[in-house]
Amino acid sequence: MRHVKENDMKLRLSQIRIDGGTQPRDSIDQNVVSEYNHALMNGAVFPAIDVFFDGINYYLADGFHRYFAHKSAVAPEIEANIHTGTKRDAVLFSVGVNDKHGLRRTQADKRKAVLILLTDEEWSQWSDREIANKCHVSHPFVSKIREELAPTEEKPKEKKFTNKQGNTSVMKTGNIGKKKEEPAPEIDTEFGEEDKVHELELNLKDLADENAKLNDRLAVKVMDGTAEEKKLATQTIEELRQRVHVLEAENDVLKASLSTQMSKNAEMVKQLMYYKKRVERLEKAAA
Repeated sequence: MRHVKENDMKLRLSQIRIDGGTQPRDSIDQNVVSEYNHALMNGAVFPAIDVFFDGINYYLADGFHRYFAHKSAVAPEIEANIHTGTKRDAVLFSVGVNDKHGLRRTQADKRKAVLILLTDEEWSQWSDREIANKCHVSHPFVSKIREELAPTEEKPKEKKFTNKQGNTSVMKTGNIGKKKEEPAPEIDTEFGEEDKVHELELNLKDLADENAKLNDRLAVKVMDGTAEEKKLATQTIEELRQRVHVLEAENDVLKASLSTQMSKNAEMVKQLMYYKKRVERLEKAAA
């Protein structure tokens, strides 16, 4: 498959499709979204996202955290690199992104990217080395996952034995000590439930913001004042609204940081209790 980078331009967030199975990460990190949102509100400029245009739809292929950060910051547009190509071109492009830039991929992210290709009818025919090159992972990493997906067939093993009455019986021993075979993992190329809830929350926030703006315009329209006073009131309200968004973003970052710290503290308490019990056992043994 070939795709052509057409141009760079700004796209409205509402134009961009995020439901085409082009999200290669295991999940969206909401802490990172909050950090990016905070940076945007303070004037930071992020690299353009990558989208694929098939003549009708713009499919997001790289930049999901940036997309959600812009959406939570109520930014109507985002800088985008436009590639001419299909949804499958976008999926193939997405499995190799974030190798050298952006939020570093986890092992789960890399595994999901490889699984997307290995569970596809066409791409699964590629060699392990070709898939590794496309996903920017090691060749053995792909081979191991392919082996996990490969069905195993064994001839049934049998054992003959004779009972006290002299009757001969046959016992199948092939499955003794063997774990029940688990089905091949299903690959979720769409958002998880948490991501879908987050998307709905952002859409609800957009509607609330739009409703607030309409109420502001209505309040200014009916106020008793000159045209200049109404213009000044509109500007003041807009500035206050932006300040509220900045404070909300800062609050989100603080809450995410607090949640992370609480998790770390809980883990440290567990470790402390573990070692405390070990010391008590050793003291009893030494007594």
